[in-house]
Amino acid sequence: MEWVGRRLAVGQQATASILAAVGTALPESIITFVAVVFGAAPEQKNLGVGAALGGPLVLSTIAYAVVGATLFWSHQKLPHTPAIEQEFRRLSRDQA
Repeated sequence: MEWVGRRLAVGQQATASILAAVGTALPESIITFVAVVFGAAPEQKNLGVGAALGGPLVLSTIAYAVVGATLFWSHQKLPHTPAIEQEFRRLSRDQA
């Protein structure tokens, strides 16, 4: 995964965040996959589809709102040195 981050010119922090996100979401994804693929009853399949659609939507909505607000407010209070401006642009690009 690290070589993918280098190839896409993504910072080390973003690559580590992606690895942490994949590791955290993997158990939930496997359970959802098993419910959808191997569920015998329609209710089991519906549960898997609901988990697949609902969980990431809620988490991403909350997470991006928090990250966006934090970047917006912290940018206003930081001194405007070239190093901080460059790091802010890098973090903003990684988030986009």
